[in-house]
Amino acid sequence: MPAARAVAPGGAVDAVDLAAGLLRHGERAAADAGVRNVRFIEADATAWAPAGVDYDVVQCAFGVFMLPDMDADTARLVGLLRQGGRLAVASWAKGAIEVLGRPFYEALMVEKPEMASSPMLGSPITRIDDEGKFSGWLRGFGLGEVRVRRVPLEVPLNPELGWSLVTGSGFRAALSGLDDAAVERMRAAGVARAGRRRIDGRDGVDRHRNQALNRPGRPSLHVAAALWSRRIRL
Repeated sequence: MPAARAVAPGGAVDAVDLAAGLLRHGERAAADAGVRNVRFIEADATAWAPAGVDYDVVQCAFGVFMLPDMDADTARLVGLLRQGGRLAVASWAKGAIEVLGRPFYEALMVEKPEMASSPMLGSPITRIDDEGKFSGWLRGFGLGEVRVRRVPLEVPLNPELGWSLVTGSGFRAALSGLDDAAVERMRAAGVARAGRRRIDGRDGVDRHRNQALNRPGRPSLHVAAALWSRRIRL
């Protein structure tokens, strides 16, 4: 919705996602906020082909590393841009996300010891987790100008946030094959592990300095928002 506000009144935003529930949440939030220039579209962003529209900006927040083929699918998103359009992509910096999920990953090892050598460790995110790698990857798409900046963010770490990360992100795939009882054991063990970590006495939570890498773009007119993160992040 920040993108929709930025391009109002003459511009429009297309928010594309496969998750119907997430889209309905977005529709309610937009209606409550009086934002009317955004469409929430249930579709595969990697196959999205709007007729007669070349976008000024294509934006993907914390999601390119979860695309089925990070390179090919991002190239297709780039292809939705008009000449001179901008791609805006955000990703996690190295080490920023792992600490949040570590207590639950350790608990998962008890239920699925084979995950110790999981392909998750070779996730595509490791190819874009610092400024040099991220900018080099983006240049591979023939973009005329690439700028990457690191954005520090302090996140209150608590057990509930950790479990939300597991169930609302790519970590969720690790739960496949577990029955409900095993998932609950993992959740309880992860919460217990997280609770034993260093606690900040001021507010009862760990403070984790989370960092994101961002290739910024300025939205204008029509924007295709490829929303692949666990929450709406435009």
